[in-house]
Amino acid sequence: MSLPDVFARICEVLNNPVSTAQEAAQVIGMDQSLSARLLRLVNSAFYGFPTKVDTLSRAVTIVGSRQLTTLALGISVVSMFRDLPPGLTDVKSVWKHSVACGLAASALAGCAACAPESGERLFVAGLLHDVGRLVMYRNLPGFSAEALRMARRDKTLVRTAELRVFGFDHAALGQALLAEWRFPESLALAVGHHHGPGRQGWVPDTAIVHVADVVVNAMRMGSSGEYYVPPLSPDAFALLGVPAKTLGLVVDKVDRQVEAVLSVFLPDEAHPA
Repeated sequence: MSLPDVFARICEVLNNPVSTAQEAAQVIGMDQSLSARLLRLVNSAFYGFPTKVDTLSRAVTIVGSRQLTTLALGISVVSMFRDLPPGLTDVKSVWKHSVACGLAASALAGCAACAPESGERLFVAGLLHDVGRLVMYRNLPGFSAEALRMARRDKTLVRTAELRVFGFDHAALGQALLAEWRFPESLALAVGHHHGPGRQGWVPDTAIVHVADVVVNAMRMGSSGEYYVPPLSPDAFALLGVPAKTLGLVVDKVDRQVEAVLSVFLPDEAHPA
């Protein structure tokens, strides 16, 4: 799978440590649809700015060039998966789950005293954490349906069934895909290890996306096809260094934001509960 040229250019800007804010705005501005959706996200409940941000240059100034280009990458991928084969899962529910996971990851980043600029990166990591499953659904619907049936029949996680059917799971596929698209390594790793640590153990980004995914699954905020709530790793949660009551605050924040932010990605759609 390949991304359009404009998205490759966005990756180049994001991966270049000396790229300027003007270059970021120029590259994003090459795609009018992407620019419009990005401005809608900047003006949504995700930020809650008191006044409207009406130009890309102003958005870059307020949000930051690296943060904005990271958001542009996330939006670009969502646009590729607006439709899925019928009968597997509901696309609106999938993206509600993904948006909620992104919002939860961003909120957890703030609570865990991560660097200020990590909120957008972790939002996109949460947003795209199940992109590998969407590729499975779109390209191999028959095998995907078999994995979903197996998970329900055996009362197990869909990820476990994927390993049996495909020999790999959606997390590994998502990581490989983001690496192929030249996404920042931290994003690819967070997607690839949101169900379990890599060889170096849990790191903050992967731990945050893991906890966000478990919380959103537990609250049934949309679904990517999972029937059961994945187990929460105590080590991942401990790494965040936040009290358990923080999860309730995160859930409240996501619940307030999710519909408004989802409307940026799926406009004019009725959103499932």
